[in-house]
Amino acid sequence: SGNKMAGEFQSCWHGVDISGAGIIALILCTLSIMFYSIAVGTDFWATASDPRSNGVGVNMGLWKYCTRVCSHYHDNVFMDQESDLGLVQRTQSTAAFCIIGDILTLLAVVLVVFSLGRQGHGRNIKRAAASLYLAAFLGMVGMAIWADIISSLTDMGFSGGYSFGLEIAAWVLNLVSAILLTIDVSNITYLDVRSAVREGGPGMI
Repeated sequence: SGNKMAGEFQSCWHGVDISGAGIIALILCTLSIMFYSIAVGTDFWATASDPRSNGVGVNMGLWKYCTRVCSHYHDNVFMDQESDLGLVQRTQSTAAFCIIGDILTLLAVVLVVFSLGRQGHGRNIKRAAASLYLAAFLGMVGMAIWADIISSLTDMGFSGGYSFGLEIAAWVLNLVSAILLTIDVSNITYLDVRSAVREGGPGMI
């Protein structure tokens, strides 16, 4: 009976020694998720104090822009002036890339955490790294789109705000995390199952 239980345990649980690089990657991923979420939910992707707004501060988010009151974007009007900036499509595209990047980062965390000590953990680490590389790529595309928006509005005095800075930080964390998980793959070692059973949970990591 004991041998049967050990056999079943062995088929499922392989104690894993996750390296320091893997632990740091998980911490950075958690920060990245927070940064993406805050960035998408705040309206300070670009700010300006434009003379044409009578000195009133203007801040732009992914969903709306605000002066004295907040307004949704329109492709042919911006700040009560005719515009051909295509802000609806460009802001929504940026939002989409950020949200997908956030989801992919969360997926990477789930892949790592819920496969610890189980068969296929090494494969899931690789999948998590690939997910983070893709998140970093999408974040870079989102950054490029928003940087182009800011470039189109420099004559109105706009510059990047803290929300945009958080998105850049999340992108950097995605890339660093992906590299760390790539390093971690080569450092994974599986403990003997009997040792895993004897030492219990703390001995798995």
